[in-house]
Amino acid sequence: MNSYRVLLTRGRDGMILYVPAQTALDQTYSYLQALDLPELPSRSEIWQDRVLETT
Repeated sequence: MNSYRVLLTRGRDGMILYVPAQTALDQTYSYLQALDLPELPSRSEIWQDRVLETT
């Protein structure tokens, strides 16, 4: 199995890099973080924000 795959999707307005949560990809993830790329919030973070908005 090729565990070093990174899914790259691009659209008209931007680009999404998906790095699976695998120990073998920790160095790649750290490199991308060092480039100051913004990280999308997790599902739990989005859900928490929605709950706070309704209270």
